[in-house]
Amino acid sequence: MGRSYENKNIFIRQSSGLVREISPWASFFATFGLVTGGVPMLILSWLYLSPGANWTLSFLITLLPTLGMGFLFYLASIFSPRSGGDYVFLSRNSNPIIGFVNYWGIFIAFALSLGLYSYLGAQWFAYLFSGIGLYLNNSSLINIGSFFTTTTGSIIVGLVVLGIITLVSLTGRHGWKFIFIAGIVSIISTIVTFIALSMLNPSDFSSSLSSFTGISNAYNEVINTATSNGLSFFSPFYGALYAIPIVWYYYVWYNLPASWSGEMKKVKLNVLMSIIVAILVIGIYYILFVDLNFHAFGENFLTSWSYIYSNGITNSTVFNDLSGIGTFSPFFTLLVLHNIPIYIIMWIAFWLPNVYSLAPLEIGLTRYLFAWSFDRILPEKVADINDRFHIPIKATLITFILGVIGVLLYGYVTAISIVDITVIFEIGYAIFAFAIALSALLKNTLKKWISIVGFAVFAFLIYALYITWGNPVLLPINLPTILSLILIYGSGFAIYYVSYIMNKRKGIPMELVFKEIPPE
Repeated sequence: MGRSYENKNIFIRQSSGLVREISPWASFFATFGLVTGGVPMLILSWLYLSPGANWTLSFLITLLPTLGMGFLFYLASIFSPRSGGDYVFLSRNSNPIIGFVNYWGIFIAFALSLGLYSYLGAQWFAYLFSGIGLYLNNSSLINIGSFFTTTTGSIIVGLVVLGIITLVSLTGRHGWKFIFIAGIVSIISTIVTFIALSMLNPSDFSSSLSSFTGISNAYNEVINTATSNGLSFFSPFYGALYAIPIVWYYYVWYNLPASWSGEMKKVKLNVLMSIIVAILVIGIYYILFVDLNFHAFGENFLTSWSYIYSNGITNSTVFNDLSGIGTFSPFFTLLVLHNIPIYIIMWIAFWLPNVYSLAPLEIGLTRYLFAWSFDRILPEKVADINDRFHIPIKATLITFILGVIGVLLYGYVTAISIVDITVIFEIGYAIFAFAIALSALLKNTLKKWISIVGFAVFAFLIYALYITWGNPVLLPINLPTILSLILIYGSGFAIYYVSYIMNKRKGIPMELVFKEIPPE
């Protein structure tokens, strides 16, 4: 005890060992996949939560605070272009405990998401095979699709997907090339999807639906069933305002590029593209997706379909006949165009971002572990770097194990499925915005006007949290969720204080760590 540490010795080594090899376009496509992966089907499933809303207006309104929050993460990345850059920025501009505990919560939420979205990967194959099977009246394909909805099928696919994604993450720059190529394919297939949707209209779809199901006026049967079971529509403007907290959730996860900012080429351009430009493109993507689906199938029909699907209504003959495809609207396109290759391309447009985004998610998680190791909160070995691929292999393997645990938990522990992690993202983003706003106001390290952005975003997030708190769909605050929050944040405090005491016994003053930015 009592050893004197110079600033140059407070970190575990004088170089991170990482290489700046991530291109702006690779980061951009990573963000596109991370934010939009799985969301289109979620949008269609949740239309009933704000029936009749002017969704374009809601996406545009929500885009403003999203860009404000994105700007704060942009600042974090250019001021602290290191692994876990947003964590580094927060812990240096607020309080180390707040910085770590807040990002420990976000890390756990992301880790659970890694397991969840790997587990749900099987659902996409259920859409693919069930849709083609229904269209061709092929029981073998329908049975294959049904297998992917079982626990066994979901776990098998989840573990396979997780294994492949981990291999991608372990290949360094080759993994980023995969993300870039997958992003290009996603954009091309999305363009084809949007063109296909633009060729449709509710009248043609209504005729095709009746012809396929053999039910006269099947289109209106769906709408009448929903309205007779309690569905009513808001005015477009009120619905747009009511939908804002829902839409906010569709935009999240755009902070992750900050986690790999220590490996970015042309950091300012890279972060601009991967956060600010990506958010703008994603906003346009969401607006086009919703508007084109309404143009093709009708807003009232899709809202009614989502209402029946989400509320388990069983007295719709049409829905019961097609329940295997859920809210996967490409199947409706198949009924009109009778084109299986187009159906498969549309499936790729929605499936691929959901899968390839798991690679940057896993990479982001490893960089937070790496940053905490560098800050001496976690053991030094966690930050070990492979000399060939320039990646933290131990951190990657830890993340893989967490993903496997997540897949198994979602498969066999039913209680985990009702633990809502959305609240962690809302709390985590709000704390980040408030802490940076306060820092800009009270310190000289940031411009004063940044506090206006931070406080405005914080106020919006508190509003969203207030509106959605306790909502059984958006934010179901139940006993397992409350206990999980206590456990997650409590464990974060415990880890920090244990590391503080252990380092103090070694004579390492951790307070000096958080006065410096880790070395490159």
